[in-house]
Amino acid sequence: MRICLLAEAFYPIVGGAESHSKLLARELVNRGHEVVVVTRRVDSSLSKFEQIEGADVHRVPPSGYPRLGKYFMIPAAAHALYRLRHDYDLIYVCGLRVLGVVGVVMAKLFGKACVLRSESEGEMAGAFVRTDFVRRHPVLDRFLTGCIQLRNQILMEADRFVSISTAITEEYLGAGVDERQITMIPNGVDTERFRPPSDSEADRLRSELGLPEKWLLTYTGKLNRGKGLTMLLEAWRELMERAQDLHLVLVGSGSGQYLSCEGELRTYVREHSLEEHITFTGYVENVEEYLIASDGFVLPSQSEGLPLSLIEAMACGLHCIGTRVGGIPDVVTDGENGILVVASDSGALKDAIWQLYSNREEARKLGENARTTVEQRFSMKAIAEAHVETFVGVLEDS
Repeated sequence: MRICLLAEAFYPIVGGAESHSKLLARELVNRGHEVVVVTRRVDSSLSKFEQIEGADVHRVPPSGYPRLGKYFMIPAAAHALYRLRHDYDLIYVCGLRVLGVVGVVMAKLFGKACVLRSESEGEMAGAFVRTDFVRRHPVLDRFLTGCIQLRNQILMEADRFVSISTAITEEYLGAGVDERQITMIPNGVDTERFRPPSDSEADRLRSELGLPEKWLLTYTGKLNRGKGLTMLLEAWRELMERAQDLHLVLVGSGSGQYLSCEGELRTYVREHSLEEHITFTGYVENVEEYLIASDGFVLPSQSEGLPLSLIEAMACGLHCIGTRVGGIPDVVTDGENGILVVASDSGALKDAIWQLYSNREEARKLGENARTTVEQRFSMKAIAEAHVETFVGVLEDS
């Protein structure tokens, strides 16, 4: 097959959606399919064209514009799809909130198939435009609601919708998507890269990474609002009053992100003298090494689609704490392979962390079950095969 991945951002940009797209492209190429990627040149230092693990990556303008760049890229993305129209038979839109219309329209114009994938909650429902400011202005709210309804009418012309979680499926159905058009394919991870540590490996990595010999709880992902990180720091500060043998590691950065709260987090740590108890790694490529070196993982998000960072941590055999939002309950069964808490409940989060810190045997069993869950349901090879079956079916029907 000849497949075009259309995405707002792609490797080396960091994020769950970007990582998943890269892994999927690699697996498709390894299976003998041709893959072209059309994405935004988020930073001017990125090449306009390069090959990444066998996929041809075409980056279009504009650079910069953290919040509005995805809208400004629409004309350039459409032009790229026109220019490359002889190189693909199917457009797979990874993140439909803005680029879904581009993918559907260009596919219809050139007789191609189109599959849409929502990366997070609210994309189909339009929650991303209904901000507090918009809700306070009824005329603007009605106008934007009308725009979302018009957009969704266009999206309905797609050949298939891929859902990564039960919550996303419900959102599709609520928007009027025919159940027969929906295929459930969750996010997948590289279970060879993300794996439990071998003997003494965790200790060695801690030394190499400069991490303390304490009980390490790690978060990986963007340091953005909506991830519950301010609440996490508040809970951590209170935990420090009960025990000193804990250390929090925040792996990732908010740099260049419109929703970044990295500066606020660093200020909080400094003002409350938590520097010895919390490590900021900044942007890193070796996320798996930090996970392998850790004792546990936490994801206190207020909303999620199906977080790849959580599945990566589970693949490393870590006991994980997540919130009951989005697709997280699709992955974590409370008390069996992790712990679920109510979002925005600092007390519940603090209690869950303390529970695992003080009961190492329970934590070990949860981690073992977490690894088994990923091996059975979220291996990238199985996820890629599910995509291939879906794409073949779509192309045969179109």
